[in-house]
Amino acid sequence: MTSRDLEVLRDGLMDSPKLARLVGWLVGLTGLVGLFILFTGGLRTRRSSLIGAVNLTSYGPFFLPLALCLAFGVQPLGSRLVPRVQQLAATFDNLEARIQARCMIATIAIALAAHSLVVYLRYYTFQAAMDLAIYANACHGALFSTMKGDVWLFADHFEPILLLFTPLCRAFSPAIALLTVQTIGWGVGAYGIFVLAQRQGYRPALAWLCAILYLNLSGHVTMAYYDFHLLTLTLALMPWIWWAIASERYALLGVFVLIYLGLKESAALSVAGLGAFLLVTRDRKRRIAGGLLIVAGLTTFVLIMKVVYPAFRSGEGTMYFSKYYGHLGNNLSEFIHTALTRPLYFTRELVQPKKLSYLAGVLAPFLFFPLRYPVYALPVVPAILINILSNKPTLISAGYHYEAEILPALFAMAVFALSHPRVRAAWLIVMLVGFTSSSALATARWNVPTKAQRQLAKDLAAHVPHDRAIAAPQRIAAHLTDRDRLYMFDYWQMEDDWKRADIVVVGFHGGWIGWYDWEMLDEVKLVRMMPGLRLLYQSPNDPRFRVFEVLPAAKDLPSIADPAATADSPTGKPAL
Repeated sequence: MTSRDLEVLRDGLMDSPKLARLVGWLVGLTGLVGLFILFTGGLRTRRSSLIGAVNLTSYGPFFLPLALCLAFGVQPLGSRLVPRVQQLAATFDNLEARIQARCMIATIAIALAAHSLVVYLRYYTFQAAMDLAIYANACHGALFSTMKGDVWLFADHFEPILLLFTPLCRAFSPAIALLTVQTIGWGVGAYGIFVLAQRQGYRPALAWLCAILYLNLSGHVTMAYYDFHLLTLTLALMPWIWWAIASERYALLGVFVLIYLGLKESAALSVAGLGAFLLVTRDRKRRIAGGLLIVAGLTTFVLIMKVVYPAFRSGEGTMYFSKYYGHLGNNLSEFIHTALTRPLYFTRELVQPKKLSYLAGVLAPFLFFPLRYPVYALPVVPAILINILSNKPTLISAGYHYEAEILPALFAMAVFALSHPRVRAAWLIVMLVGFTSSSALATARWNVPTKAQRQLAKDLAAHVPHDRAIAAPQRIAAHLTDRDRLYMFDYWQMEDDWKRADIVVVGFHGGWIGWYDWEMLDEVKLVRMMPGLRLLYQSPNDPRFRVFEVLPAAKDLPSIADPAATADSPTGKPAL
């Protein structure tokens, strides 16, 4: 449909009073429902035999009539909502720049307060698990990780930036400190989107909308709510990287890229991809910057793989090639050899239906614009390939942090690249209606700590010592990260780490404790451990909470692990 067709449709609507009045009624009703859901959390019920499960917690679709009227200049009769929104937008546009900035910061603060409520409630309901526990433990230990087997963090991942937060992790609860840093970083990125959008010619009110959508894109919300992962700080960095490119602030770009390189080893490949994008532009300064980023990214990646990992892994390379890409090669050399000598096999891994579906899901919120302008695919191709070449289903599940180098970059690039007003309007409407998350308040209401969880938190505070080495299931370990020596024993290749500890702690916070369920822990794993344990304390309020001393005999006990277990299945059976 052309612009002329849209104008004819709009004029026909405005010439029909009955139709214009009907549209006005529809805009008012749906807009009020959307606002009600946004600010109250809407309505969600458990499944019943009469009406099933009711879930009215997504506000975005209800704003479609309003968004279409605003985008195409339709003035429906009887609607107060459209002129009021237009008036608010015009008022915001006419404010001084410093007042606009303050309003934007205040809006971000309100949005983050709602998101923070969910983040902290998830933590206090013991939904935060392994990633948060590992990072908080390493941060408290200045990059020394007992949870990864009494090694420096560089033996697992290249994440030196975590050291910057060690003072916070030693002054406060390490887990709470990192969750707070991640959430505030998200807000910093949203403000970066606001600044970038204005730099790219968006009117201030639309720049404000871009920032709010950045805070409510469902993929971003998933990453921010799921535990803590250092790479999720790309939510803070990506908008400012693209602002630096748009503003030609190449010194600041270098600083941002240096921080980015310290988030994870995979960032080096994304930096090289960003350099490739700059290299193919016509601007001489950008081409120079692009060449430098390619060299920096590739050099850093090779150094990490060939120098850092062997130095901290007794001469061995990273284990993640064999864990995630064993079907393509157990190390970098084998991986490259497969790509060069078996191109059809390598390509077949890319075009599996489930992986193409994942790719479509990643690009859909951005109108698939990297397919129309392939140069904008270059910065995210490395991260996309890392996910879709893997044999691990979680990397393409869109339920964790694995899109941290993809979604924030695509969002910032869309703001940077989409210049036509109609295209911008279409993108913002699609983003608002189809890809915003549920109301944060709705999510918060379903994550209130139960009586058992509150009791468990009290028992942990009262009965787990700080001066002993502690082993616990991962979701309990996330609440003990201020202990100097902390281990978990409910994950692949870590199940015997309880033998490293002095004390074992178990407690019930829900049916699913992490890698496996409560019955597996209580009736199978703990039974195998009992010959090496002595009960020190059992809570009278909840007998499932127990504190054990680890006996010297524990070291001679057989492994509690299932010999056929994999990273995806503790029983050795394929994960469903």
